[in-house]
Amino acid sequence: MTRLKRLIRPKFVLHYFALTLLFLLLFHFLKFYYINDYHKTRYSIDEYVLRTCDFFNSQYVITAKYVGYDHARYYITFFVMDMIFPLIYTCMFLSTVSGLKKNWMHVLFLISIFAGCLFDYLEDFSFAVFLSVRGDELAPAVAFFTTIKSFLYVVNMIICFGCLLLYYREANKSLKGSIKKKRH
Repeated sequence: MTRLKRLIRPKFVLHYFALTLLFLLLFHFLKFYYINDYHKTRYSIDEYVLRTCDFFNSQYVITAKYVGYDHARYYITFFVMDMIFPLIYTCMFLSTVSGLKKNWMHVLFLISIFAGCLFDYLEDFSFAVFLSVRGDELAPAVAFFTTIKSFLYVVNMIICFGCLLLYYREANKSLKGSIKKKRH
């Protein structure tokens, strides 16, 4: 068994889920460190999309660049953490779907999971570059990557919870079957 397959087995879902929650909590507290003007940019760029459903908003990205973010603090805190976080939640999603039957649906889920990770890194690097260059030409690309990544994150989370419900249902059936056999 390869090392990757050892890391993405269903038995590790709860471990990755706990790490994902820990990172989300850390991101919440970090924003008070790297966001300068909490009234103009209350959320990180990806959190803004998820909370407001204001998709492809280049203006919020531009506002974050000029008045919202302390660039140096962003690079040493949020950016570093956001390089690790996609790996953790991708492992959580992969662990969840690894127990499914290998068919076209499984392949579709895998594509969605890897695309979500890819768009997260595209968002991270494009925003990091955007903060360090003059001009706002990259703002639409950052907004696009942020929106697609956020959409895929939500889709993958729904898939994850759906798989967990399937596992629970199967485990419940097995448990009921073994109890009936013991009674007879």
